[in-house]
Amino acid sequence: MNNKSKEFFLSLFDKTPELRVLVFHNGGEIFVDILNEYLQDVTPRVKEIKYNKESFEELKLRPRAYEYALLVDIFDGTNSHLIEEIYHSLENSANIVVLSTKTNQIDSYFLQELLDTSDFRAVNEIDIFDEYYLISGKKMHMWGSGL
Repeated sequence: MNNKSKEFFLSLFDKTPELRVLVFHNGGEIFVDILNEYLQDVTPRVKEIKYNKESFEELKLRPRAYEYALLVDIFDGTNSHLIEEIYHSLENSANIVVLSTKTNQIDSYFLQELLDTSDFRAVNEIDIFDEYYLISGKKMHMWGSGL
């Protein structure tokens, strides 16, 4: 990963004190490490969860508890329902960043459609990594299910 890609990725996250970030990953730990290093001086509250289907089914997330969600390689085309649980755990006006390996069985169009149909707004693909799709979106107050 080059420095320009790293800087752009980190620019997606506000560096504010006590920032609350939900991280689900199934690989791609480099992104988690980069984010933790970037935020370390603002004492963030990062809930990091290594994703597997069994643990997620048992997991109950608090509603409106996080300002950001970073999801790395968790979607495989059969588990789209996860986005609903994650959606409800985000504050109104929260941001979501989804990274998926380009060799995965899903593509950026699937991820964009998934976020769009789950009531995230301003869904965009940002082409900064050779190996990953990066899709970002925003939960908006008074839009869709964001009440």
